Amino acid sequence: MHITNEDLYERREMKMRKKINSTFSCTTCKEIVSIKTHTFYYLIAEYLTGPLDNSGRFCSINCVFKLLDSLNIDVDKIIEEHNKTLDILNEYDKGYE
Repeated sequence: MHITNEDLYERREMKMRKKINSTFSCTTCKEIVSIKTHTFYYLIAEYLTGPLDNSGRFCSINCVFKLLDSLNIDVDKIIEEHNKTLDILNEYDKGYE
C-alpha cells in the first residue's frame, strides 16, 4: 500500500479525549486547543518519521508539516523511499506466485 502526505499524521477527535475539559497548546503555533475550539487534533505518525523529541499534539495539519519542515524532515523523500521499497517488495512477491 503506497503512502501519501496524509499518512504522516493521525487525526483524532477532541470529543474522544478522556478528560473532556482538558486543553493543551499546539506544539508549533502555541494556540490553545480545547473541545470548544477544535473538533480534531493531530499527531505525527512517528512510525514513518522516526521518533521525534519535540513531537506533540497539533491544532492543524499545517502545524504538523511546519514542525516537520523545521526539523529538516524531507516528507517527500520519506514517501518516495517508502513507496519505492513497496514496489520492490511487490515485484519480488510476484516472482513467487
